[in-house]
Amino acid sequence: MVFGYLTTIADRFKRSAWVLPIPFLLTGCQHPRAQLATFSVPATNSVQFSQVTLTNRIDPTWLQPPTDAFMLGPGDKLELEILGDPTSKTTTVVGPDGKIYFNLLPGIDVWGLTLDQARAKIQSGLANT
Repeated sequence: MVFGYLTTIADRFKRSAWVLPIPFLLTGCQHPRAQLATFSVPATNSVQFSQVTLTNRIDPTWLQPPTDAFMLGPGDKLELEILGDPTSKTTTVVGPDGKIYFNLLPGIDVWGLTLDQARAKIQSGLANT
């Protein structure tokens, strides 16, 4: 008898199980509407603007191209290559003593020289070896 009573409860639950979701489907999702913050904007005639003086102006002479040639100094990087010998291509840096070291040449002093002057000095050094 107890077993029969439990089966009838289970049958009733199965039959009414499809009825339970209906109220939830009909109500949908409800949430309070978003509340926007309100603020006041001051009238434009009450705003006082002050003049700002610019202090970061650039001297126009700084924007002109240089009239003197570039001079080599410590820390400058040079890419050197003997024409016709691609294996000789190397990048060297002018040392703190103002010298560069290339191939089998002793240190060549290039501090204060232009690129053309340094090229001529390297070529004369290679011709002497």
